[in-house]
Amino acid sequence: MPQVVPCRLIPVFLLTENRLLREALVRILSKRADVAVVGAVAFAPTVLDQLVTSQAEVVLLDSPSLAFHGPRLVAGIRRMLAPAKIVMIGMERDETTFFRAVRSGVMGYVLKDASALEIVNVVRAVGSGEAVCPSCFSRAIFQCAAQQLAATPEVTAFHPQGLSRREQQLVGDELPQLVSVWRGDLSLVGPRPALFNQDDLVALRTHRGVHRLVPGITGWAQVNGRDELEIPLKVHYDAEYMAAQSLPLDLKILALTLWRVFRAEGVQH
Repeated sequence: MPQVVPCRLIPVFLLTENRLLREALVRILSKRADVAVVGAVAFAPTVLDQLVTSQAEVVLLDSPSLAFHGPRLVAGIRRMLAPAKIVMIGMERDETTFFRAVRSGVMGYVLKDASALEIVNVVRAVGSGEAVCPSCFSRAIFQCAAQQLAATPEVTAFHPQGLSRREQQLVGDELPQLVSVWRGDLSLVGPRPALFNQDDLVALRTHRGVHRLVPGITGWAQVNGRDELEIPLKVHYDAEYMAAQSLPLDLKILALTLWRVFRAEGVQH
């Protein structure tokens, strides 16, 4: 009889001023096998001590909490519980509130009228190191980025026409991921983080125990097909890596990654 690997729970702490919202979130998250609610309170002077004791990996914070207590609240959470990642629950589609949350250090943003599955997926994605926001803010993000680029001559000097496709990918994709490795959110080698809408990938990885590994920039699945692989085969390679994980294997994967990436093998988009 095959062994069933227990789910790794994502410890989540809810810090919301709205009692009804807090109770609804507890009901939503408690139904998920891979999420554990380790605290659900309104703001109080002792809340940071409770957070440290809870050892939460994800903190859900509503926008009124940020409005009442300011960015110092987020800074305090990050200082007292550095590994924790913060998700903001926005009360409305307000760009000012969104950008204020991002500047304070929030990694995820979800609207209060999002579906239960959307909220859970945001928690999962942020817990794995991804940054997530609603699509309604995409235009504002692009406009902000364009303004920053226009105001920074040294950045605009690196115009895409002056860079090869590979150089553009290095600047736009790999360098930010290396920063995540330095912060401890990613490793060099490990399963690639699942997207927020890849429930099938998350479920298979949880069943095989792969979710216990730290997500990586590259992995055994990437050097065996990358985007060409179906999800079950990706998880199969992830499980193979977990069983044979070692420094020589990591070095082999890194060498194969450099070879395949610079040849642009297995990429469909």
